[in-house]
Amino acid sequence: MGIDVSPANPDVVYVIMEADGYFSKKPFVDQIVASDMHLICRLRDDADLRYIFKEPPTGKRGRPRKYSGKINNNDIDKDYFTFISQDEEINCICRSGVF
Repeated sequence: MGIDVSPANPDVVYVIMEADGYFSKKPFVDQIVASDMHLICRLRDDADLRYIFKEPPTGKRGRPRKYSGKINNNDIDKDYFTFISQDEEINCICRSGVF
């Protein structure tokens, strides 16, 4: 676990927890988020990530769509994410999004 201070606003403190993929299940993640902490972990092999459906409701009968498809790790739709930073040294691109 680490503590980080925002360079733009020194009054803001981030608590960041690093965990193994074993801990990346919903109950554990929900408790971390409810405690105002950030979690960095590897996704489990059985992770089921889906894109949120952005289109307006069709007006047809029935429940409106919530998701527009599964996320393929090899072909990510970048329209759903916000670019944060890129680090050439460790070959990492950081993006933020809602799943």
